[in-house]
Amino acid sequence: MRAMKQYMIIIQSCVFRTRYLVAARYVLTACLMVFIMAASAAAADDWVKLGDRYVSIDTDKDEIPVSLLKGKFTKIKLKAKGNNIFISNVTVIYSTGASDLIPVLGLLKEGEETRELDLRGKERSIKKIEMTFKRIPNLKGMAEIIVYGKR
Repeated sequence: MRAMKQYMIIIQSCVFRTRYLVAARYVLTACLMVFIMAASAAAADDWVKLGDRYVSIDTDKDEIPVSLLKGKFTKIKLKAKGNNIFISNVTVIYSTGASDLIPVLGLLKEGEETRELDLRGKERSIKKIEMTFKRIPNLKGMAEIIVYGKR
């Protein structure tokens, strides 16, 4: 009888350990999945919105001030929203006062983005972005141009 009780205690302890290990495995797997999802979301979120402007028919040049708190960037891209925009060029003025003139010269259709525009040097803090553009007149209404930066 005593041997039977000892045998039952051993079995119960093995069952408890097995359940504990299974539960621990589930918790570790869940934590790992959350970590992977957060890392992939951070990698996909390298593009940061730097600013936007509404473009009217009579406007041909505008600038978007960029807060230095947004960080340093290696590339920018532009997106048209609401209407088509013809973009001539983009001038990026850095926090140091230096500037880059980036010729774009092309029609950016509503919903489209430009190619990634490389900034000279390594990561750079942007003070403002000047754009020369023309909205294509039609009955669709206002056009918005959005600028994104990649870290």
